[in-house]
Amino acid sequence: MAAAARALASEDSDGLKIATGAGALQEVEVQMAEDEDDEARRKAKERQAAAKRVQNALPSWHTQSTISGEKTALGIKEAQMSSNQALLDQLDREEKSRGAKRVKERDAAGAT
Repeated sequence: MAAAARALASEDSDGLKIATGAGALQEVEVQMAEDEDDEARRKAKERQAAAKRVQNALPSWHTQSTISGEKTALGIKEAQMSSNQALLDQLDREEKSRGAKRVKERDAAGAT
């Protein structure tokens, strides 16, 4: 009878039960498997983009003069785009490296 009385007493006027805090403190471990999935998807997308860039590359006679061998306007533009892409790739790698370093530091601080 005492349990039934406590259950009725713990109900609010709208019929919802109120948490009494009687539960024991539990430790929860969360593993983020989705991050690895996102990383795999990103790498696959990056590989596809790289394959497209190779497929869509301009022929040499568009990017270089066939007479003097100097770069044409398209060749200069393509070189700038590829150097910009290289810089973006480098920044992306550095950001990931910093992110991984922060996670390791956070984990190390949490372990102590």
